[in-house]
Order: sequence, then C-alpha cells, then structure tokens
Amino acid sequence: MYRVACIIVFVLNILCSFRLITEYLSPLQSFVFDCLFYLSLFSGLGLGVYTIIKSKSICMKIAIAVWMIAIGIGLFILHSKSDVERMAEHYEKYHSNIAELGNYTKLDLDSNCMVQIEVYKRFGEDAVSFACATSNQEYLDFYSDNYEHILPSIGLSKEDLDTILILLNKADCIGLRVYRSAEVEVFWRRPKYLDLYTFLLCNESMSNTQWNEYLDSYSHIPYCDTVVFRYGGPAFGTDIIPKKDKEDFMLNHEIKKR
Repeated sequence: MYRVACIIVFVLNILCSFRLITEYLSPLQSFVFDCLFYLSLFSGLGLGVYTIIKSKSICMKIAIAVWMIAIGIGLFILHSKSDVERMAEHYEKYHSNIAELGNYTKLDLDSNCMVQIEVYKRFGEDAVSFACATSNQEYLDFYSDNYEHILPSIGLSKEDLDTILILLNKADCIGLRVYRSAEVEVFWRRPKYLDLYTFLLCNESMSNTQWNEYLDSYSHIPYCDTVVFRYGGPAFGTDIIPKKDKEDFMLNHEIKKR
C-alpha cells in the first residue's frame, strides 16, 4: 500500500509539472491543474510525515525532510510574485508590440463598431473566439466559427484579422477588445478559471483626475500615462485586484495619487 501511495504522489507531481510550462489553459483545464496541485501537495506532505514517523532509517528520514523543505521553497517561489508584478514584467518586455497591436486594430476597425478576439486552447490546438457588434448593435454577437463574412461590416478584412492574430502572438498576449472609439483593451492572461488581466491602452495621456480615479478603483492600477492594468473577475466573482498585491505593487513602483 505504501509503494502504491508513493507511485500515486509521483504521478501527481509529474502531472502538476505540466502546469508550469503551459501558457494558455481553458478555465476547465486550469481548474483541473489546480485541483491536482493541491492534491499532490497535501498527499505528498502526508506521505512525508508518515515516512519520517515510521521509517527506521536515518538516511530516509533526512531525505524525506529535505524533500518537504524543497516543496516549501518551491511554493514560496511560486507565490512570491503576484500576477500584477508578472503583468508589469510582461509589459516592459513587450510594450512596443502591444502598442503596435493596439494601433493597427484601431487603424482599420470602424470607429462605430465593437470587436473582441481571444485565442484559447481547444483540444490542444489554438482556436479563436470572435465577437463583434456593428454600428447599429448594442451588444456583441459571438461566433464560434464562420465569422469571416461579418468582417467587412466592421471595417476589417480576413487579412486584417490574420495580421491582428500575428501581432497578438508577437505581443505574447491572448486577445483584445475594442468598444467603438474607446480605448483598446489587450488581454494578457487568464491566470485561473475565468478571471482576466488586461492592458487598457488609453487614446491619450491621462489627466490627474483620471489617474486618481483609476488608482481608487478596486479593479484598476494606472501604470503609466497611457496604460492601465485592469482585472476582470469571473461571472460569479468580484472584479477586485487582491488588496495586498495592489498595495505592494504601488509601493514597489512608486505609484501614488497626483
């Protein structure tokens, strides 16, 4: 029975390792990996404690203790950097590509229309979720497939869409959204389940009033004069950036009211 438990924990650890090298996950895949992670963590710790208590070998006890300490260090490293900090690192690395993506999309899109494009994994392959609204529509219509016929009505061509997808890939982002003549919102990541972190690209430099309004918002952090970090929660959750993450980020990057 003990050997079976060891094999199960080992397999769970191998499965969890795939989460670290997988960038884009569907909400269901993310949920499954998180469940596997916590199952692996607690079962591994339980097995380690049991081994230390029952084992008569000093070497085995030391090995298991070192392994448990390594798990603790790994967890600390994994959670020591917030999603907002990783988002800032991504923006600093790809800011020119993100700006190019936003400028290109607004150049061709009809200013009275709305569009939302997101790349996600479906059966291990890249798939595109496309939604748009023409000038006389109030809400987005979602298309799973066969949306090319609607592109001309919002000012885009198939070549424009292909270029947007290429620019998304260059910016290492998963999607974008443009509501009529408003700012371009570039989707960075869905860290878990249905939440979403995005870059809000302002049309012009923010005024001090706008900056302070974003700073007071629970779901926004102004990063520079033309970029705001935004968090959108799941359908049945709250649109709130974790308070500690926001406070630490503001302190580290000297972001304050104007």
